[in-house]
Formats: sequence, structure tokens, C-alpha cells
Amino acid sequence: MLRQLNSFIFLILVIGAIGHLGCLRDNVLYKNFQSVNAPIKVSMAYPDGWGFNEDKGKDYWQVVFYEPRKKNVVFNPAIVVTFYSRPDTPSKAKEQLIRNRMKFDEFEVLNMGRRKVNAFLAEQIVFTYKTVGRLYIYDPKPVLPIKVKEKVLLFRAGEWLVSARYENVFKDFSRFEGVFSYLLTTLKIGS
Repeated sequence: MLRQLNSFIFLILVIGAIGHLGCLRDNVLYKNFQSVNAPIKVSMAYPDGWGFNEDKGKDYWQVVFYEPRKKNVVFNPAIVVTFYSRPDTPSKAKEQLIRNRMKFDEFEVLNMGRRKVNAFLAEQIVFTYKTVGRLYIYDPKPVLPIKVKEKVLLFRAGEWLVSARYENVFKDFSRFEGVFSYLLTTLKIGS
């Protein structure tokens, strides 16, 4: 009886520790992100051990979640959630995104459609292209072109046009696709 009680107490302590640290899903431990410098309240889960940066511009606010850079790895996966204060519809934003990405070598749309993101109907597009590095990080070291895959969801949340994007090298894309999907299910947008 004492042994069962000790096992039960141990189990409760482990569950409490996981609850304190974050959520465990698909063998990934998650932490909760809450916006600090955003014009809107945003919270969502992100993988424990990943970093994040918030950025604010004239007509946008975004958070970039990224796997820490590994030595000799040119392109690390990232999940980027951006809120634009502009009147574009998700369809128009998708068209603009396609025009922007068509400038890259070997651009190809793999999939387009619509999908629910919590209570929002989103335009979804998945595509590939070749690039020599991150779209938004300047790295002066020359590198060979890398085949990248991106999944982007665009939707309106009140006055905001929201872009949720996951990017990774093509061959490793499935590695964090589930993380991206889970992050979207935890996305909470307030005022």
C-alpha cells in the first residue's frame, strides 16, 4: 500500500512539474508566449528551447520563433506570425505573396486552399523555391542555393490581417510541421 501511495505521489509530482514547465505534445515540450510590445494581446505555445523575437513596424507587429542556430547549418526552421494593420483581404495578400516568391529560383506552388485556424477561415498556400539563406537575415558568407518549403496561412482577425508562416529546408519540412499546426491551435488574439 505504501509503495502504491509513493508511486501515486510521484506521478502527481511529475504531472505538476510538466504543468509548471509547459505542455508536452508529440514528444515536444511547449512554453507559453505572451506578447509584450504588441498593439494587440497575443499568446500561443512554442517549443521549449526555441528562441523568439518580437518586431514592430509602422503597419505590422510580428513574432519569429526559431530553433537555435546549429553550427554548420545555414537555414534553421522558423515560425513567423505577423499582424498587419492594413485592409488587404487574405486572398489579395496571397496573390501578393505569390508575386513576391515568384522572384526566387524554382518557385512552385504545391498546394492552395482554405483551412480553419481556430474560429478564422484562412487562405493556405504551400510552396517551394531556392534561396541562398533566410529571407530576413543578412549573412555575408556565400552559400549554395537551398531548397526551402513554406506553408503560409492568411486570415483576418478583426482589424488585423494575420500571416502565420512555417519555413524550413525542403527535406526537413515535416520535422516541425506538427509544431506549426499545434501553435496555430493555441493562438489567442485579444484587444
